[in-house]
Amino acid sequence: AGSGFGQPRFSREAIAEFQIVTNLFDITQGRSLGTQVQAVSRAGTNTPAGSFYGNFRHDGLNAADPLSGTVLPYENRQIGGTFGGPIVRDRMHYFVSYEDEREPGSIFRTLSALPGQSFETSYEIGQSSFLGRVDSQLTNNDRLSIRASRWDWSNPQVGGNHPSTASAQTKDATSILATWTHV
Repeated sequence: AGSGFGQPRFSREAIAEFQIVTNLFDITQGRSLGTQVQAVSRAGTNTPAGSFYGNFRHDGLNAADPLSGTVLPYENRQIGGTFGGPIVRDRMHYFVSYEDEREPGSIFRTLSALPGQSFETSYEIGQSSFLGRVDSQLTNNDRLSIRASRWDWSNPQVGGNHPSTASAQTKDATSILATWTHV
């Protein structure tokens, strides 16, 4: 679920199926030099259903580094959920997904110009993604699907050899798609 170049990022729980195309895709599938990942988002059904999940990692469960003999600090928290169901039975359904991830860390710096001094800067990388989808069977021959997604990423401490030269970065992507199918 990469997010480079402003592409939206989706929760794994929001994806119903995916296909990896490595060659021989036509121009209708967009521009790419090598590989494409095509994903279909989940949709609601006549039965209300959902999920809630969490992934938690902490250095308390890690083994010691074999060279230094110490446990390297690491922490990560990822929570999310999905829910979908009917708006009008057999005619209109909805599906929503939300995911939030936080990864705190610290940067340790020592400068050759200031011997004996070191700097520690704490930060927290965060990202969240939202997906909402409504599908409607307008007639026996017409179907309307509307999907909206939002992805936000922030890193308050990027680069620099000294805390005063670091910068904060944010990225976001918003996508709205409507599809009308007539048979």
